[in-house]
Amino acid sequence: MNKKGFTLIEVLGVVIIITAIALLVVPNVVNRFSNKKNDIDKVNEELIISAAKLYVSEHVLEYPKEDSASYCININDLVDSGYLNEKVININNHNMINEYSVKVLINQETNNNFLYNLVKREDCE
Repeated sequence: MNKKGFTLIEVLGVVIIITAIALLVVPNVVNRFSNKKNDIDKVNEELIISAAKLYVSEHVLEYPKEDSASYCININDLVDSGYLNEKVININNHNMINEYSVKVLINQETNNNFLYNLVKREDCE
């Protein structure tokens, strides 16, 4: 009598092989997505600081160059002024506009140049 089908051992073997492959592949895929999110955060930070530099260059008279003075620019101001697109910033961190500001510090050592840092909004008051 010739029966067609798989034995229990064959099915268990296939399940074990698929499980082993999944255990090797899934962590790599998750790590790649996590790394891409970090890359997006870095690019967004660079984009925001570039927009702040443009904003300060066009509003330089509003930022007197006093010794070690610092000023804060809300990301909302950059969006409202057209220097940033809100959709670009909200790709990875939906609260970035509400939680962060750009702190502009006048550096007397480098001939009155501005230094820019992205900081939490409460650190910029």
